[in-house]
Formats: sequence, structure tokens, C-alpha cells
Amino acid sequence: MKKALLILTIFAQANLFAQIPNSGFENWTNKGTYMDPQGWWSANDSVKSGSYYPVTQSTDHYPANVGSYSLRLESQEATAFPPPEWQDWGLCWTGGWNGNNYPAFPVTGHPTSLCGYYKWIPQNGDTMNIHILLYSAGVQVAIATLQDSTSATSWTSFQIPISSYSTVDSARIMLMCYADHVMIAHGNSVLYVDNLSFDNLITGIPEVTDLHTLNIYPNPATDVLNISMPQAYCGNTNVAVYDVTGRVVMQYSFVIRSNFFPVDISTLPSGVYLLRINTETGSLINKFVKK
Repeated sequence: MKKALLILTIFAQANLFAQIPNSGFENWTNKGTYMDPQGWWSANDSVKSGSYYPVTQSTDHYPANVGSYSLRLESQEATAFPPPEWQDWGLCWTGGWNGNNYPAFPVTGHPTSLCGYYKWIPQNGDTMNIHILLYSAGVQVAIATLQDSTSATSWTSFQIPISSYSTVDSARIMLMCYADHVMIAHGNSVLYVDNLSFDNLITGIPEVTDLHTLNIYPNPATDVLNISMPQAYCGNTNVAVYDVTGRVVMQYSFVIRSNFFPVDISTLPSGVYLLRINTETGSLINKFVKK
């Protein structure tokens, strides 16, 4: 019974950390004269002419050891909605072009905040906007919004509380270089966004300090990792699995009473991961490969 409960907990946490599409903006689609972040619609798709596009890939990203890119948005000239030229409108949202209030990606669990990092260089009184809408059966049930006109020239973390709700099955995230309630971009303002997540900030992959104290087998593994560690580390335990970009893809807490226990990894894609165990005695780390 305890093992079944543990596996269910793992599944729930893995889904919670990994469900925002392309949340670190690492994956882009080449569309000839421009690129779009995969899983997101951008104003680029509506630009009528010219070589300037308001949504671009940037190598200025954060945290430094997580991924290689961020999302950059810019409103080139002052304009009201809808803009005569979309290169004047720094706007991006999950999903496709179907209006601005509809489910765009599935959500499981019960997220209570939207987290991430941004840089904001406003001009002419612009206000940036980051917000998420949550839905259940196609009906909006909650919202979280960050609007700020204050310059933030260094990477700044945010954690936006989501209003109370009962159930959720999907969501949509919108990023823009203007205040949503005003619908006017004053022009030349730039917003960078990176590493979105639910409930916990992505802080980077931990340094591997002792690969041999924590035994993991089989390695590579297909479905289950067997963990063996010194008896002194038993007790209250937090287990986290990181992918190669430093993103937490699985996390849970429980009390370890034996120095051997299994971890179900069947839902993880193939790849290289780092498993970290934090206890009252200290931390144990090792890498593993999921086949």
C-alpha cells in the first residue's frame, strides 16, 4: 500500500513540474524569415511585411546554467489594438490564434502560482503583463496576473498567486509588452521571459559533489530505479529529479525508514537525469540514464 501511494505521489508531482509547453523557450520553429517558440502563438505570425519581428529568441537567459535561450518581446511603435502592423505589438501566448480566452494546454494537479523570471525595459510609460488563465470543462475558473511599469534591467524572479478555485483541466499563458486592461502599446519597450513553472522557481541543476555515496541501479533504467544509501540518511526526505537543463521534472517528500527504496521513472522521456536526495543529515546526488 505504501509503495502504491508513493508511486501515485511521484506521478502527480512529475505532471505538476513538466506541463507548461516549452516553458524555458529552448525549442523554436524556423518559419523562413523568422522563428516562433514551439507551443506558442506570437505576433510574428501576423506581420504583413518587413524584416522586423516583435518576438525573438534571445541568448540572454536565466538561470545561467539552465538552457540556452529566453523569449524576447518588443513593441516597436506606439499603437492601439488591433495594430495596423503586428511588428508594433510584442505579444505571445500558448496555443494558436483563436482569440484570447480559451484552453491551450492540459493541466493536472492543483497549481497555486505561476513562477518564472523576467527582465523589463519600459519606454514611454508602458506596462508589461504576464498572466495565466485556468479552465475547467472550457470555463475560466481562475486567473493570475503580474503587471508592472517599473524597470527591471536585471533578471527578476516572480511568483504570481493564482486565485482560489476547485478543479482545473487546462490553462493558457499570455505575455505582452503592454497593460492588458489598456490595450495600448506605447512603443520601444522590451520584455524578456524565461523558465516558467508552477509553484516553485526553477533554480538550476545542483552541483554533483559525491557520485558514489548514493547507489542507483539499474543504470540505465527503463521503469524503476532502485536507490540504496547509507542508513544514517534515513528519515524525513525530499527527492528531486532534474533534466539536463536543470528543470525539476519530479519531486516528492516522504519518510524513509529503510536505506533501500524504489523510484518509478516510467513517465520520464528517455535521457540523462540527476537525482538529488535531501535529508536532515545532508544531500546525496547521482546521475542516471532513462532508456
